[in-house]
This record gives sequence, C-alpha cells and structure tokens, in this order.
Amino acid sequence: MEALSLEEADKAIGTRILDVQRLEGEIKLIQAHRNKLVPINRLPIELLSNIFLLVAEDHLLVENYERPIDEVFFAPGRPYGWIVVACICRLWRRVALAMPRLWAHVYFWNLPWKESHVECTRTFLERSGRMPLFVIQPHSRTGWALPPFTSQLMALIL
Repeated sequence: MEALSLEEADKAIGTRILDVQRLEGEIKLIQAHRNKLVPINRLPIELLSNIFLLVAEDHLLVENYERPIDEVFFAPGRPYGWIVVACICRLWRRVALAMPRLWAHVYFWNLPWKESHVECTRTFLERSGRMPLFVIQPHSRTGWALPPFTSQLMALIL
C-alpha cells in the first residue's frame, strides 16, 4: 500500500465505513426476508401469541426466585426467561411487545436492592397497559418478607 496523507487515509477509512454500513443494511434486508420464509413465522399472529403465552406460563412455574436478577433474565426455567422470545426476530419482538398480558406479572425478589429491579418493574408496568397485574412475592427461607425496595416498586404500581 502506498503512503497516504492523513487526509487521504481519513477519506479512505470513511469510504470503507460507508461500504460496511451499506453491506450491513443489505444483510439485514436479506435476513428479514429469510425470517419470513421460516415456517413458524408464517403462523397467524394469534397462534404465535398463544405460543408466547404458553412459554411465559412455563417460566412462571419456577419455585426459587432468590437468584440475582441477571440470572433471571434469559435463563431457562426463570420467571423472566420467556423474554427471549422478544429477541429472536423483529416479528417476534413486535408480537411480544403488543401483548400486554405477557408483561402483567411483576416479581419482587428477596434480594439486595438494585436499580435494575425498579427499571424492570417500570418497563413491565408500561408494557402491561391496562391488564390486571399479578404481583408475585416469593417467600424467603425464613418466611415471607418484603424486599427493602418494595416501597419504591409499589410507588410505580400505584
């Protein structure tokens, strides 16, 4: 490669960045088209919604909620593990976000307070819309106890 001036190098880099962005856009279009061809994505939205509800109900069967919140998300057998359905493709995300019933379960963990608990609850409340809420407070090993941040979470609900 021949020696370039600083300006020429910057221009060459800028051109390559634009090329990469254009190619990434093309890849996204091809992926979106491919996703439309997958059999499950040809199901009626109502049926896909029911499948999502079944997945969410399966995750509600978990008995031990005393895990760090980062283990709760996306982990099989965790109460919020079903959220992974909203991360598969744009269609699935659009369907999941349009289903307030999926977001109507709010969990209060027996864990040290973290801002992420409040943010998680706020997101669920926004997405649950006018659906009746199911507030779940699992018991601790020493009996039923509300976590220290419960008052903040309840303020979001009320």
